[in-house]
Amino acid sequence: MKKKQVLIIGYGSIGKKYGDYLKDQDKYDISIVDPSSKALKEAKTNNFEVFEELNEKVFKNQFDYGIVSNWGPDHTNTCDLIIKNQIEKITVEKPFCNNLFLGEKLLEKINRDKIKVNVHFRWPYIGLIEEIQFIEKKFNLGTISSINIIGGANCLSTGGIHWMDFACRHFKSMPKIISSLNNCDKINPRSKELIYIDGSSVFIFENNKRLFFNLDNNSSIASETKLVYKHGYITIDSKSIIRVYKRNKKEIEIAENQITRYGIANLIYESKILQNKSSIPNVVEEIFDDNKNEMICSAFDGLRASRMLILCLESSKLGKQLNYHQHAEIEFNNSWNIS
Repeated sequence: MKKKQVLIIGYGSIGKKYGDYLKDQDKYDISIVDPSSKALKEAKTNNFEVFEELNEKVFKNQFDYGIVSNWGPDHTNTCDLIIKNQIEKITVEKPFCNNLFLGEKLLEKINRDKIKVNVHFRWPYIGLIEEIQFIEKKFNLGTISSINIIGGANCLSTGGIHWMDFACRHFKSMPKIISSLNNCDKINPRSKELIYIDGSSVFIFENNKRLFFNLDNNSSIASETKLVYKHGYITIDSKSIIRVYKRNKKEIEIAENQITRYGIANLIYESKILQNKSSIPNVVEEIFDDNKNEMICSAFDGLRASRMLILCLESSKLGKQLNYHQHAEIEFNNSWNIS
C-alpha cells in the first residue's frame, strides 16, 4: 500500500506527538517544517524530511494531509498557504485563529473549497462528554448548572480554550455574555512574544448556564475543573481523573430541598478511565475516514472557541462585558499573540 504523505508545520511539543504517532503506524511518510535547527535535528533522527520554511521547495511534494501545529498567530496564514497548495485534509491545533476577521475569512474558504478540516480540542476526542453524561445519569446528578476552572499558570488560551469548547458542547448552548478581567504575562515557555493569560472570566450562555475561569500566573498548581449540580459536583484534574461528590440524601430531605441550606458533598465515585489518554489517534484517524465528512471538532467549532477567547481579552481591555454576537465595540481586525 502506498504511504500517505503528511506535512507537519511546527515540530514543538504537540508536533512531536503527531510525529511519534504517525511514525508508529508505518503507513505515512512525514515531512516537517520548523525554523528551529534543534527541532529539525531531532526530526531527522526519525528519518523525517525536514524544511526550515514553508515555501515552494516544500510543495514540490504532493501531500495528503497537513497538520498546523506552529505558533497560534501563524495558524490562519499557514492554513491559507497549504490550501492554496492543494492540501485538502487539515488538522489545526488550537487556537483556530488569533484574529476574528482572518478566522471568519478562513472558515469561508474552508466551506467554499470543501476542505476537510478538524480542530484539535482534547475533550471530545477522548470521550469526556460521553463519560460525564454516563456519570450524571448513573448518580442522578440532574442538570448541570455551571463549570468552574481554577488553577495557577495554566493560561486561558493554552488550557482554557479546551474548556470553552467543552462548555458549548455539554451545555448544548452558545455563549451570550462575556465579562473578563485578565492579565497577560510574557512567561509563555514557547516564546516571550506569546502572551500567557490569567485572571477571571465569566461566560453566561443563552440557556443561562455559566462557565467560570480563575487562573493565577503567580502559582504553579495544576488546574482543576468542577462541574456543579444542584446537590453535587464532578471534578476533573490535570490527569483526567474524574471524581464525583454528592450530598447526603437524608440531609437534603431534612432541609426540605431548600437551595440555601447548603452542605458538604462527599466523594462517592472515582474514574481513571481517561487518565493520560491521548486524543491524537482519534484526531488523525477521523481525517482519513473517507466515510466521515462531519468532523467531531470542525472549523466552525474552532472559530467559536477562538471568538470566546478573543472576546475575553477585548472585554478586559475595554473594561466592560461584551455580547458574543455583536462586535460593534471591538477592533474586529485586532490580532492577539495567543498560542
